[in-house]
Amino acid sequence: MIIISMLFVVISVLYYNQVIEQANILRPIEHKINDLSAKVFKSNDKEEIIDLLKQIYDIEHKYEDSMHIIYNAFILIEILCYFNLMFFLSQLLQFIFLKKTERTYAFPTISLFTDILLFIVSIVNIIWVYYEITWNTHHANLTPEE
Repeated sequence: MIIISMLFVVISVLYYNQVIEQANILRPIEHKINDLSAKVFKSNDKEEIIDLLKQIYDIEHKYEDSMHIIYNAFILIEILCYFNLMFFLSQLLQFIFLKKTERTYAFPTISLFTDILLFIVSIVNIIWVYYEITWNTHHANLTPEE
């Protein structure tokens, strides 16, 4: 269990590093898109608005792969968090089963401690990814291009 926990931490660190690298690439692009959007709202010229919207569209599609890499990394980390929840639940089931069969259970163990820590971190991670990353990203009536 400890090896699996360590593996989770290493994979999470690698994927968070990947997200940070991609975010550093996308941050200036996001500022440029925001500036162009502000110009669209201020402009009264129809031709200028169409040109600005085309520029925004081109920029978004140019960096679409980076956005997908970030999104997929967060989803993988979320899946790993669900696995961590299962590790802690297996520890609890083992504790309950051994208690019912009147066998001894070494309490507390280092694996229980690490599983509790990973359980807490995983819950925080899942909530953060759900509410900050994937919130309102799936709409039934939108096409993939929209």
